Amino acid sequence: MVTKNQHYVPACILKHFANSKGQLYEALVKEGKVYRTNRSQAMSERFIYEHPILPQNILETYFHRIENYLSPALDRMASDIDSLGDSGSLDAIKKQVRKYLREFIIFYYRSGALFYEYGFDERERQERVVSLLQNLMRSEYIRSLAKTIERHYDFAVIKSEDRGFLLSDQYLSTAGLAVKNQFSNISNRNMGLRDVIILIPISCSYYAVYSHGKTPDYIVPEKHNVLTAEQVHEVNRTILNNSYRKCVGYNEAFLRESMESFVYRSPSGVRMVYDSGAVAGATLKKEVFFYPEERQVWDFLAGMKMLKFEGMGRNDLCACGSGKKFKKCCLYYYSRASSAILDIKNKIDVRSYAVHPTATVERGINEFFVPGTSH
Repeated sequence: MVTKNQHYVPACILKHFANSKGQLYEALVKEGKVYRTNRSQAMSERFIYEHPILPQNILETYFHRIENYLSPALDRMASDIDSLGDSGSLDAIKKQVRKYLREFIIFYYRSGALFYEYGFDERERQERVVSLLQNLMRSEYIRSLAKTIERHYDFAVIKSEDRGFLLSDQYLSTAGLAVKNQFSNISNRNMGLRDVIILIPISCSYYAVYSHGKTPDYIVPEKHNVLTAEQVHEVNRTILNNSYRKCVGYNEAFLRESMESFVYRSPSGVRMVYDSGAVAGATLKKEVFFYPEERQVWDFLAGMKMLKFEGMGRNDLCACGSGKKFKKCCLYYYSRASSAILDIKNKIDVRSYAVHPTATVERGINEFFVPGTSH
């Protein structure tokens, strides 16, 4: 019999965001609607993983097998962090998280957010399932990406004492800690790049964090960091903006307050035609930045706001209309965007933005290349 209601975020993690009755709060992020529901109904869709050429329930069964051994591991992680205290060694927790990085990445690729991105170019659901399968079949790539995260990113644990952390429909949440450039096939938050933060949910009280670059002062590597309510809201802003459709939480007040920071942004499609006649393209994930000032830099770069400021002197009144001098206002954003434009003109290789020369960088979505014929 086919499982009709299929979760695109694992049930074994949803239970850690639910109360003793199995209830949690779910938000339709675009509509701004928050409601209470049962975890058996949350983050799910009817027949989302079914395909006419596949045996019934084959993907649901595959994911369920992983959940069968990951569920007790997540229980153990949450329990071990509880007993750790605020100053204990993270070595055992780090080892457990590292052991299951591959599974976390698999659940990222089966998530609702990725499923939405697979179909951004109006692909039918069946074609989205094919995109999902293509990613799941790249077992060596997934292992290599997990190794890159393990070896080249700092590790930490963060805690909300109010059970205030949210869970995105992307499962893992990622954000750029700094604008690097405007890429043709990836975003500034793709795993494997430098200046990226990766948030792995353990429960509504705990997240494991892998990061590279300028992390917030309250996330200290190799530490169990207890966050204030304000700091939890900053983290939740990133988690929420990783979502496309839904986000859940144990604490209704934290979910409702975070909803105020949600800005809907869709993925974007890129198509490139070369002199040879070759055509390449990809779907780009929406850009999410941890710091608001980096979003400003991105808007200057991608939105071409910087053109408005060309030729301005440092002591001129800023063209944004603030009444401040350019050097005291938008010069920083303009300079950062200009630097990225210069990298584009100089055709700087995307590999130079990787966290390490040998790093595996998360692939673009629905990437394709059709060779042409040179004349």
